[in-house]
Amino acid sequence: MNQSMKAAVYKGNQQFEIETFPIPELQANQVLIEVKYSGICGTDVHAFQYDIAPAGTVLGHEYSGDIVSIGKNVTNFKIGDRVIGTGGNPPKNEGPGFLWRQRFNFRTMGYSSNKKRGYANYVVTGDWEPIHIPDEVTYLQAALCEPCGVTIRAMRLSNFKLGDTVAIFGGGPIGMLMLQVAKAAGASKIIVSEISQPRIDSLYKLGADKVVNPLKENVIEAIENFTENNGVNIAFECAGFGETLDQALNCVSHSGQVVLVALAWQPIPLTPVNWAGREVKMQTTFGAWPNDYKLALDFIAKNKINIDSLVDTSEYITLENIQKTFESLIKPKKELKVVIRMS
Repeated sequence: MNQSMKAAVYKGNQQFEIETFPIPELQANQVLIEVKYSGICGTDVHAFQYDIAPAGTVLGHEYSGDIVSIGKNVTNFKIGDRVIGTGGNPPKNEGPGFLWRQRFNFRTMGYSSNKKRGYANYVVTGDWEPIHIPDEVTYLQAALCEPCGVTIRAMRLSNFKLGDTVAIFGGGPIGMLMLQVAKAAGASKIIVSEISQPRIDSLYKLGADKVVNPLKENVIEAIENFTENNGVNIAFECAGFGETLDQALNCVSHSGQVVLVALAWQPIPLTPVNWAGREVKMQTTFGAWPNDYKLALDFIAKNKINIDSLVDTSEYITLENIQKTFESLIKPKKELKVVIRMS
């Protein structure tokens, strides 16, 4: 086994550098994962764009690979196990479940130069963090389990009922997954707002009843016509822009709900008088919890979620191309999911 690892290290000021480190000696309850695929998450792009991550951080939390070494006290994994690197049940008072119950500002949580994550060919992590990959799920599919879990958590936190009508704002990777989760949950009609034609084509293939291009037609009017002037029961905001949040708030029915799946990083002006009379509910959601990861893997294994449609397999990137890729991702984009292939 290699004695050194390669990682994309964030240096601050929107700059990555590829560095080589010795692989740390494992503690008793740690495992070493050789990474196969690592997805680029929108939160990491924002950390790059707004220079949030501390210098020295190795980002990346959507990754899959093989266990290649285990600490002396590890009993739940063996060498050769296929795993995703995050999502397991943390010990008491540890891990994201504990942190997320605290009052915190997302801008200061989750980024640390002390722990190297998935933009590397090896990752050392606690034995509680990984989750086994089912035999029916590929490494690529497993690497994208986390964003799938994010949409499952959004659905869990919503007031969705069987047969509800749904609007989704933003038809990128998260919007595509939200569409499939809503269909699996029993939505009667789903309308999506998206401007990119390649994404629009994919959304129809994934089962959207209607896709509206807001550059070509009025989204609110389209939703009113789609729902016979009733509005949708639930709107999932998956774009993270002020305009799309305002549209979501204005398209739901009386007592309807808007679920904020995307993270907006800038102040958003809103005009409550336009929608307050409909007693609209708003629900935030953040990340995925262990049961969301496990259900995501189950959905993927049973073909209830089509992960492969999110990725252009002809456009994998390498670790060495990460700087150029992040620079492109902070600009208006039409890409599907961008994935780093390590080997």
